Parts: sequence; structure tokens; C-alpha cells
Amino acid sequence: VRRGSDIIGTPDSLQGLPIRPGDVLIPPIGSGFLGTPPPGTFVPSGTLGLGPMDELDALDAGDGSDEPLYDCNDNGVEDSTDIADGTSSDDDSNGIPDECEDPGFAFCDCNDAPEAPCGNTAGFEEGCSNATAQGGKLVGTGTSSVATDSLVLTSSQLPTNNFGLVFTGNGSVPHTTVGNGSRCVGGTAIWRLHIGATGPGGGFTYGPGILADANTFPNFLVIMSGETWNFQTWYRDHGGPCGSDSNMTNAWAVTFTP
Repeated sequence: VRRGSDIIGTPDSLQGLPIRPGDVLIPPIGSGFLGTPPPGTFVPSGTLGLGPMDELDALDAGDGSDEPLYDCNDNGVEDSTDIADGTSSDDDSNGIPDECEDPGFAFCDCNDAPEAPCGNTAGFEEGCSNATAQGGKLVGTGTSSVATDSLVLTSSQLPTNNFGLVFTGNGSVPHTTVGNGSRCVGGTAIWRLHIGATGPGGGFTYGPGILADANTFPNFLVIMSGETWNFQTWYRDHGGPCGSDSNMTNAWAVTFTP
């Protein structure tokens, strides 16, 4: 079993033990399971001499001159060792350091004509085309950890020397036209979080500290681990393709972890 596999933690069908990275599996055994039975554990990773954070490929490691098998952050240390030592966090317990993964995913792009107010489609994971002939783009980096509050949202490909507004909601709605763009963030309410200047580069960043900021006046919004929140940026788009002066980036969804 490779690290990060969706099956990790699932009770196997042979002994009911949680499947771990490095386990050698066999086809499902028995019945009585809801849906397809999980595989059975033929040889547990511990029997192979692998620790909780190791996996089968660790057996290939030779002397100290060998490159680490997995070193996504390029610090010269095997990722599983980083996690075990606390050098890197792994809030989603998938065996991959959080700093090597984007927290969340993009949605509400505008690459299909029905989503674009006036046929102003743009690229994958971008909002509708704006006055720059690009779609505004929102990307999350950092981590989804509530404890570290290290999420960073970056808005880019926006008209220069103007401003944008980052907002959030705990739900979503079908593509809804707003100016030259499309909004998908919704829920019980929408909270305005941050106004940023696009400057000469046509973008701005927001975070870390987004959760602490959300919990201040006037929102007093408390975001908890396990909750999914969606973010989007509205921005000024003077001279935009649909004759409106505003537009929207794509949206970014984050399920927060401890």
C-alpha cells in the first residue's frame, strides 16, 4: 500500500485491522460488508520491519548517500521522517507533508459558454475573462489547519491598479451572473473578509491569519475543524467584455483540519 492511498485506515477483510502504508494485501475475503469488501492484509508492515510512518518502498533505502525516496519539500529528509519528527505537519494523515499540498480545490471556473455572461470564457480554474483578456484566478496555499491559521489566498490575473474583495460562504450556488463574471459562493450568508489592491502586477494575497481576521468585527465568524468554507474574489473590471465594471475569480473550497 502506498502512502496517501484512500484505503489507509480501512479495516481489512481478514482480521479487521486498519490498513497501513507498507502492508502487503490480498483480494477481499468474506462477506457481510456494505458494498465491495476491502482487501485483506497478507503481511502487515510491522512484520516487514516498517514503522508507522514507513511504507514498503523504505526497504529500498541503502546507505546514507542515497537520496530520500520521498522528499517533496527538498530538505534532504524523507517525508515520513519529517512527519514523525514533527518537522512537517500532516493534518489530513495521508502521509504527505501539508506544505507539499494545496489546501482545498478550485471550482466555479468559466471555461464553458453557459457559465459566461456574454461568451467571455476563460481557462480551466479561472473566472470569466476580464479586461485583460484573462480570467481572474484564486488559489489557496499554505495549510488547512485551524491551529496554525496558515491558509493564504492569492488573487491574480486581475486588472492592474484597482482593488478586489475576498468573501466567503459555507455553501455554494449554481453559476450566478455578477457583472462580467459568475458567483458560486453562497450558504446561510456571505461574509466580506478583505479588500486588496491589485497594484501594477494585477493581484494580491490574503493570509496567513485569515481565520483570526474572520473572527473580528464586524463578522465574528468562527471557522471550525471539519467545516468546509468556500472563498471567491469580486474585483473591479473597468472596460470588461460584457460592459460591466466588475467581475469574479473562480472559487476555492477548503475543508479545515485541526
